[in-house]
Amino acid sequence: MLNVLLADDEPMILKGLAKIIDWEEEGCQIVSAVKNGREALEYIKNNDVDLAIVDVQMPVMTGLELVEKARQSGISETDFVILSGFRDFEYAQQAMQLGVADYLTKPVKASQLEAVIHKISAKHLSDVQKTDMHEKLRRVYLVQYIYSLMIGKASPKQIEYIQENMKLNGNINYVVISLNNIAKLDEMTDEEVDDLKHQIRDNVEEFLGDYKDHFLEENAADDSGYDMSEFKNAGYSLEQKEISGLASDIYNY
Repeated sequence: MLNVLLADDEPMILKGLAKIIDWEEEGCQIVSAVKNGREALEYIKNNDVDLAIVDVQMPVMTGLELVEKARQSGISETDFVILSGFRDFEYAQQAMQLGVADYLTKPVKASQLEAVIHKISAKHLSDVQKTDMHEKLRRVYLVQYIYSLMIGKASPKQIEYIQENMKLNGNINYVVISLNNIAKLDEMTDEEVDDLKHQIRDNVEEFLGDYKDHFLEENAADDSGYDMSEFKNAGYSLEQKEISGLASDIYNY
């Protein structure tokens, strides 16, 4: 759902924009409607706005000034669409130089507005997918490199990657979670064991919060195990901990 802000000094225009299309059906919600660029800028600074549809000529701060100040403030997540009653190429040219998503002339047609929204929605979806893919790849590399470190085979570049992608400050407290002592584990089916592992992972990641990347699920095929002392060789000190509340959640599964 895209968060949309409308900005125009004419109340009738704001009402018309709110009704011209079915915003919810287009995957949008109007989060604010303001009458000048300054109000729009303040709202955008303090709230998540995916799309701002703004009039080029407004009192206090124009639409073009709004876009320029937003970019100067480091706001890059918001896409801007400029509206103008002036069929003046100069306004469109300035708007495009500021990197706006589109430029529409009044009166705005529903089909034109819908086309712009579809384009911006596709862009946002692509951005989200790229971010998700990047995060997945980052996670894959991080886990692989940590496993390499645990078996003493991590290269200096891999160790540097670990340091950059984990919140490590030189002291590592670690918890080892084993299924070996769970009653009736041998009587459980493979599916039940997998369910148990998923429950453990969910509990641990919920407990860790922003540090959930630090949970590594062992999938090693051999019984050689991992040597946490290798972290000492990478310049870290170690202390094994037990988190009783978390352990209780896991063993009560």
